[in-house]
Amino acid sequence: MPLVRVLREVRYLLEYLLLWPIVVVVRRVSETRSRALARGVGRVLYRVGSFERGWALKNLELVFGAQLTPSQRTRLAMKAFENNALTAVESLRWTPEWMAANVTVEGGEEFSRLVR
Repeated sequence: MPLVRVLREVRYLLEYLLLWPIVVVVRRVSETRSRALARGVGRVLYRVGSFERGWALKNLELVFGAQLTPSQRTRLAMKAFENNALTAVESLRWTPEWMAANVTVEGGEEFSRLVR
């Protein structure tokens, strides 16, 4: 087996071992706490991710120009980071049990008819 493939497999294993405890915590705490945790993680990532933060602020400046003040762009970028973390945490909660309790399918009969 080539060394590159072995290193890739080791990386995948390490990522799994690092992420699985996060999945367990997110699924065991209340939804309110997991959302608060996600918002906090988003704020931390905004502060430590200088490249990503700069990229977000530059794009907001390009899109909105003078319509937003620098402080408004900063707040909007922070909210975007929080929203990305919320999306990640919410997706970690999607177990079959959670889906059964929280998701309502409407128009499923029509969909079933269309895919046959």
